[in-house]
Amino acid sequence: MDQGKHTFSYALFPHKGNWKEANSIRKGYEFNYPLLSIIEPSHSGPLPKGFSFIKIYPENIILKVIKKTEDSETLILRAYETIGQKTQAQILFPESSLEIWETDMMEREISNLPTEENY
Repeated sequence: MDQGKHTFSYALFPHKGNWKEANSIRKGYEFNYPLLSIIEPSHSGPLPKGFSFIKIYPENIILKVIKKTEDSETLILRAYETIGQKTQAQILFPESSLEIWETDMMEREISNLPTEENY
């Protein structure tokens, strides 16, 4: 039951063209899940001042989850396409990966995916 105090936020996103061209789904996702930042004091380390663990293109692909598998240290990425368009995604990692696999939701391997050099 909707009892008690409720707080909500909303935003208007004026744009040209239709919602697909404006990438409205991504804007809504970014509004609902804002980037969390942590201020770290300056220290030495192997990474550059600016670093991205992963990059995904094109913009109609949203990375929803990065997690370890249930039974190993292997990473699982879950992403989705936002505008109902057949899309070939490009996922970039800072280091070469040994293997990349498409899996089902039970994390069973379906097919090995092609890889290229790191970015």
